[in-house]
Amino acid sequence: MTGSPLLIFRHIACEGPGYLCEYLCRHRVPYEIVCIREGCDAIAEKDIDQAGGLVFMGAPGSVNDPLPWILDELSLIRKAAEKRIPILGVCFGAQLLAKALGGKVFPAKTLEVGWHTVTRRENAEPTGSLARLPREFTAFQWHAHTFTPPPRAIPLWRSQCVEHQGFLLDNMLAMQFHLEVTTESIEQMAQQYASDLAAPGPCVQSIDSLLDNVDRKTQQLHETANGFYRAWLERAGFRPEG
Repeated sequence: MTGSPLLIFRHIACEGPGYLCEYLCRHRVPYEIVCIREGCDAIAEKDIDQAGGLVFMGAPGSVNDPLPWILDELSLIRKAAEKRIPILGVCFGAQLLAKALGGKVFPAKTLEVGWHTVTRRENAEPTGSLARLPREFTAFQWHAHTFTPPPRAIPLWRSQCVEHQGFLLDNMLAMQFHLEVTTESIEQMAQQYASDLAAPGPCVQSIDSLLDNVDRKTQQLHETANGFYRAWLERAGFRPEG
C-alpha cells in the first residue's frame, strides 16, 4: 500500500470531504486537506510528487471562471495526469477534471438538486475494482453545470436529468454526484444555496424533499460510498485496511 497521503482540495466548507474523511480514517489511508480560498494554501506550492493521489471537491460557480485558483488547479491536474498521479473529482471537481483533460464544461439544461437515481451507461463495463460497483444507485446532486468527457475517457453513468454523471480515464475518476455529504452539510447547502430551491420540479427537489428522512438517506448513501471509495483507492494503488 502506498504510504503517501492523498491531497484533498476543499473549496468551501459546506462542500468538504465529509464522509470521505471518515472512510479514510477508518481504513487508515493518510490524507491532508488543502483549503483553497483567499489567504489560505497556495496551490502552486504543493508538491504533488509526494502525494499518493489528488481529490478535488465541490464548489459554487463554474470551472470556466477565470479565477487564479481555478487556473492553478487546472494546471495541477494536467501535471498530475502527466505523472500518472491518481485523481478523484467530485461535482465541481469532476468538471475540473473534464476541462483540464480536454472536455467541455457548460451550463446544463436544468439544475439537478436532491436525491436522484444514477445508472451505469449502456456499454460501460468498467474493469478491475470498478466492475463491482452497482449498476444503479441513489446519489445526492447539487449542480448547474455539466461536461463532455475528455478524449479517451470512458463515460460511466447518467441520470434522467443530466446525461453525463462521470467518467474513468486511466487512474482518474470523475463523479458529478455527491456520496460524501452528511446531514449537516446538506442542511448547510440548503441554507447557502437556498435560491436554487425556489422553483422545485422533476430535477430540483423542494427543501422538504431534501430533508425528509435525511439521516436514513445519508446512511444509505454512505453504504454506497464505501464501494466507490474502495474501488478508486485500489485502482490508485492503496489497500484500505479492514
